[in-house]
Amino acid sequence: MSRSLTLYDACPDQLRQDGEAPYYATDPVCCGVFPSAALAACLRQLPQLRSLRIHKRELVTHGVTWDTLLAILSVPNLQELKFTGMYICPFSHSGDDLCIDAHALAPITTFHYQILDSPKAVGFETEAAALAAVLTGLHEGLETLTLTSESAPLPTLAQLDWPCLRKLTFYGTPWEAPTPAIAASSTKMPHLRELSFKLYTPSQANVPRIYDGVHLPPHLVRLALSAPIPQDDVFDHLPVTLRALSLRYWPHLYVQQYLHDIGFIYSHPRYDLLLRSSDILNILRRCSTLSLDHLEIEYRADEEDHALLRYLAQTFPNITSLKIHRYHSTPGECNLSIVSWAAPPVEATAY
Repeated sequence: MSRSLTLYDACPDQLRQDGEAPYYATDPVCCGVFPSAALAACLRQLPQLRSLRIHKRELVTHGVTWDTLLAILSVPNLQELKFTGMYICPFSHSGDDLCIDAHALAPITTFHYQILDSPKAVGFETEAAALAAVLTGLHEGLETLTLTSESAPLPTLAQLDWPCLRKLTFYGTPWEAPTPAIAASSTKMPHLRELSFKLYTPSQANVPRIYDGVHLPPHLVRLALSAPIPQDDVFDHLPVTLRALSLRYWPHLYVQQYLHDIGFIYSHPRYDLLLRSSDILNILRRCSTLSLDHLEIEYRADEEDHALLRYLAQTFPNITSLKIHRYHSTPGECNLSIVSWAAPPVEATAY
């Protein structure tokens, strides 16, 4: 009997042109292929089902209704629910419609909500409200939570207690300013061990300091920060328990170049915004008290390149996994060296 199930949304309504009537739903952004009652009945025929993923690939706004979402959340024994590319409630709802208190929810421990890796993702007020309602019903049992930044209900994260949460990840575009709600939420997550900000590299010249004021949980083990800047004050407050640190761009700039070349994104990667060797060195000097065993860095080489590599070897002797994405010093050129090292065994590759 299947324990996991993946549903791919190939609803033809996604391909309808503006002004054309949808085939299956009254609203063109609403998927009518997954009606709530029929879907719930099918899922209940799988008593061993533990993991459900619903996804689509098309770069269009298309998602499930609130009734469909409630039907999924009520499936007994479901522990993992993932939406990839599929919006939740991308259309108008009244506040009363989004009430979840009267519904028996599945014992979900993993909730993953990620819109496709495109900086053109759209956040809807109803989408954020629906997520807030869902998380209000699931927060006590969640162990892993992934959210899209544009629609993440940050005030809800800050208000609720998360007694079991161990891993929290944000995808999407950077917030325009430091977000106090993120700082407040960290105090509500006593068992959080992994925190990742996988946010798109800003296209503007003035990179926002989104990590200022982020108070990290005292027992954090893994931390990923995309597009950090040396002035971020988060580096002055890293917990001594930290063992894995990732300072990279999301996606990697050479991946952004590829996505631009195939027309997935329209703006050129900002190689001029890349951190330099000296920037990474300044950051890591503020991490000298840590006992890291994993480090990932992405930067543009400058005159401090050799000093950075020497510092890594001298300061972090316990590293067993090291990933370096190093670009040549000329801005605007995708000249890249990638080195991955792990022990045991030792593996190294360069391109």
